[in-house]
This record gives sequence, structure tokens and C-alpha cells, in this order.
Amino acid sequence: CIEVNEYHPDGNIELSESEVVDSDLQHFVFYPGVVGLRLARTEVSDAGVQFVGEMRDLESLSLHNTSITDCALGELSGLTKLEQLWIGMDPG
Repeated sequence: CIEVNEYHPDGNIELSESEVVDSDLQHFVFYPGVVGLRLARTEVSDAGVQFVGEMRDLESLSLHNTSITDCALGELSGLTKLEQLWIGMDPG
């Protein structure tokens, strides 16, 4: 069970630094109106990105400091409204 740190009426879900795992993300595919998803510093991996790729209304997505690899980025190709994507790792 995950706890959403913040769900804003403007359609943004904040899960950064939470205990969210790949399988939890399948539930967010059905949330209407989600335009922003922040998963920074979580255990999300390539397996979870397949669910994120089904969230067709996403405009911003934060995946930095997660376990995703370049292989998962193809799953995001259907996100035609995506304007902001944060990926990578902090130095150190």
C-alpha cells in the first residue's frame, strides 16, 4: 500500500522519496486528469515505467534518482503531451 504524499487538484501526484514500487504504478493509469507525476528517489525501475507510459495525459514526469535504464525510455514514446522529463542521477 502506498501513501500519496500529495495529490493536487491540478492533477499532480507527488510520490518522491516514498516507498512506491513498480507494481503500485498500475493503479495510477486509471486516475483521471493526472498531468504530473513525481517519482524521484524511489525504487521505481524499468518495470514500473511501462505503467507510466500508459498515462496519456502526463505533461511532466520526474524519474531522477530511480533505477530506470535507457531501455525503459521507449515506454514513454506514447506520451504525446509530455513537456517536461527529469531523468538522471545526482552526482555522488
